[in-house]
Amino acid sequence: MDAEVSVVQYEDRIKKLLEKLLEPYYDIKNDTYLNTLLSHLSGKDNKDLGQALVNLPIFTEWLFKAIQYWEESSSLPTPTVTTFILHLASLLSKNERCFVAFNSCNLYVRLCTTLKLRTSNNSPSVKLGYIKLLASFLEHKSGVEWLIATNNWQDVLGYCLAGQTIYIVREGQNFMYNLLLKGSNHNAVFCSMVIEKIMLALNEVHFRNGSVIPEVNESWLESESFAKRDYTVPGIFMKNCHLEQNVWNIIMTGGQNQELSSDLSQVLILNYFFGLAIDSEEEIFQCKEIKKMVEDVFKLIKMYIAKSDVLNILKVCHLLNHYWKSISCRLPKIDYCAATVPLLFENQVVIFQILPTFMLTVTHCDINLDDIEDVFREEFVNKLFKIMCEHTIRVVYSFRNVLYHEKNMFDIAHKSIMYIMKSRQYYHRDRAVITFQSLMYVLNDVLDIMKKKPETTEIFSKQGGYFAAHLDALATFIKEFDLTWRESVETICVMGVSMDFMSYPVWPANLVVHALKLVNLSIARFMSPNLALLVDRTSDSSMDSLGTLLVGKLHDMDWEVRDSALEVLHTVSSISHSKFPSFQNMVLESELPSLMVTMCMYDSESYVRASAIKCLQEMIKVPAFWNNVLDREDLPQKMIQILYNETEANVRCEAASLMCRIYEHQSFSKSITNKVDQAMVYAATSDLYWEVKVNALCYWSKAINNRLANQGMIDGSFPSVTFSKENRKIVTLTETEIKNRLNKVLVELSKCGCLGVLVAAMQDDSDLEVAKKAVKITKQLAELLNLYTVNSENACITPTSPKAVMDTFNLVGSSPATRFSEDVINEIVNCRDVNLLANVYIKDEGSCPVTNGAEVQLKIVTPKQFLDFIQRNLDDLIVERKKWLNKMDDLGSLLDDMLKTYDDDMNAMDCY
Repeated sequence: MDAEVSVVQYEDRIKKLLEKLLEPYYDIKNDTYLNTLLSHLSGKDNKDLGQALVNLPIFTEWLFKAIQYWEESSSLPTPTVTTFILHLASLLSKNERCFVAFNSCNLYVRLCTTLKLRTSNNSPSVKLGYIKLLASFLEHKSGVEWLIATNNWQDVLGYCLAGQTIYIVREGQNFMYNLLLKGSNHNAVFCSMVIEKIMLALNEVHFRNGSVIPEVNESWLESESFAKRDYTVPGIFMKNCHLEQNVWNIIMTGGQNQELSSDLSQVLILNYFFGLAIDSEEEIFQCKEIKKMVEDVFKLIKMYIAKSDVLNILKVCHLLNHYWKSISCRLPKIDYCAATVPLLFENQVVIFQILPTFMLTVTHCDINLDDIEDVFREEFVNKLFKIMCEHTIRVVYSFRNVLYHEKNMFDIAHKSIMYIMKSRQYYHRDRAVITFQSLMYVLNDVLDIMKKKPETTEIFSKQGGYFAAHLDALATFIKEFDLTWRESVETICVMGVSMDFMSYPVWPANLVVHALKLVNLSIARFMSPNLALLVDRTSDSSMDSLGTLLVGKLHDMDWEVRDSALEVLHTVSSISHSKFPSFQNMVLESELPSLMVTMCMYDSESYVRASAIKCLQEMIKVPAFWNNVLDREDLPQKMIQILYNETEANVRCEAASLMCRIYEHQSFSKSITNKVDQAMVYAATSDLYWEVKVNALCYWSKAINNRLANQGMIDGSFPSVTFSKENRKIVTLTETEIKNRLNKVLVELSKCGCLGVLVAAMQDDSDLEVAKKAVKITKQLAELLNLYTVNSENACITPTSPKAVMDTFNLVGSSPATRFSEDVINEIVNCRDVNLLANVYIKDEGSCPVTNGAEVQLKIVTPKQFLDFIQRNLDDLIVERKKWLNKMDDLGSLLDDMLKTYDDDMNAMDCY
């Protein structure tokens, strides 16, 4: 009822907009407007509101009016308006009563005729709207009967076969699937006719030279059939058209049409898996049933081996991973006690996937496995043979012979890695380890042959695409499967191999970036022997040359290489404090802290400058870096310069964060404290980017904690006694003494601008995250003040002369040259009206330029004003802000914007 009442406020505007859609000069230039309106009507965000809107009579009335208008018009509506009409009709047609009413007036036939929906040259958006309309008929019996009685569904079948866009194909396939599913409950003869049309179209595609059917989406059948165990639609195909034999015939006579063969092999694999599921009445499949299915699958693989069709073998293996995972819950459990290494089907598949990369070592690296004396590789090869059954070994040897005669093994190996990356989501940990190990050995072999035969370097340097995929795969498997030396001893070689790879200057920048990421992973996960054992680096280890490598890459001409090297240095700096102190010497010997300061100020790329500051954020935690180098680099002044003058927000964000880290781990000299506070007020209140403000608020949070700690607070509360630095004696912290100390903190926070920053942030009109952060900080402070009953009644009133207030304003954001009216200052000091808080951010009538040219709003909030302000419910500030932001996207604002756009366009036309 509430939703029905609320839509009344929109009815007039909706009616006006719908009328505009029928005017010849009205055109919605931005599809987002109508899409958002349709989203509201469909109830995507508010189901009750959507239903109430669709029930409004104006939509039904307008739909008839629109059809009549375009029937009488000499032109067609724009594709945008046509698409809107179709989507609106589909929303209304989901209701069976509405559908019957429309159909009785012949509305759908009129729609198809008037808008020429059944022509093949319609825009993709119109075709998609047409599919949505027909799909809405499947929601009820009357609609299904209409589709059975007409041949409109054939239009959708044509769209699927044409494959114009992925969205049309996907929606079309879903429609055809649901048509068969719903149709099977009404008319079996109709379903047979649909199947016949599909198979006829398939044969036509096969015999049409060069034509292919669009690729079948891997997940839609799985999600609709395997997950729900609803095999109605697959059963219709398998019972009505001898699917397996027909597909085999097409594949065998398909010539060189590799794409068609690929899609048909997917149909065939689906046939095998669905056949297994349909024929088995038990919850868990019988081993003999699985064995029969596996034999059929290997028959398909051997057929492609006979045709030397390597790419389809890789595609089949990927599909087998996908569908095998889909039936995993119905597979019989393996008796691990029966064999040392169980012969799992998925392990047989992974051998075919990794074999093409292994063949690179045979065809391009002159590797002979019989001659290898590496005990670890020998162990790995033995493991591969143990997980394969005898039949798989024979087929694998046949596959190897095919690969041996391939002219471009790098292309094949590249495709192999691509399919491995697609399949990794279905891998168990043991298969991921096997894949990772194989990739490591291949990369190691390539580097070995480049050392032994330098003339091969030119060959490998031209295969950038392959090596990029190879290095990315190594990094991905390490991260996603959390590989360590416990699972694979080969992980300890990652750093060394990556650094050896970068020692050749022939690689393009993107490959160097990939190699640096591997080095970073190796350090972060303690993969090198030195790190794993937490021992100092030795002269013959890869760790010994890390500093030289980083310095070289930090001076690279390509900014992405410099940025990736900084990621490595960031990791090194973060673990050098306590986990691996030996890194401290390497960093200092390579003079990397000074280089970071130079790069953060002068590098030409903003991402690099920001990354350099991130490294400094870690370095300042390490006393050796701070005391020996960074303390003399005047970092606070440099960060102040960045906060005022840097044009890129990401750099200012990191600069504000570095200020916070310095406050936390080191200290600011007294000579620069005022300048730092002034810069952080500016960053928290005047920066144009919300994340800079949030980072600056973190600084002010630490400023509060620091001042509380100076007054004796420990772990969020005051002890019974504390040592007074001012009086140089132990004092008892009575309730009065604590209140005095908290009042002193408030006065200090007021003078440095902190209280003004918090109030300003909570009253911000645009940045919700800034307000959230400010509320969180203020609530923590307010809880402490309430605990010790510090309020505006007992707030410390310190005598403040106009000169003192002047200094406070200058500190908060003005240059020393700025002067203010003494009358205005006295008014602020003497004012007791809480309502003045709305205007406590005093600004001189002229601009207030900082010495570097930035403009700052001048603020002062007294302790009393702050205490009065926090008496309210601070969480309500966030709630109101969210309501305000949400209102910007509500239906009323959307309608106003759409109508305003039209009015503005018409006014612009009137000017001419």
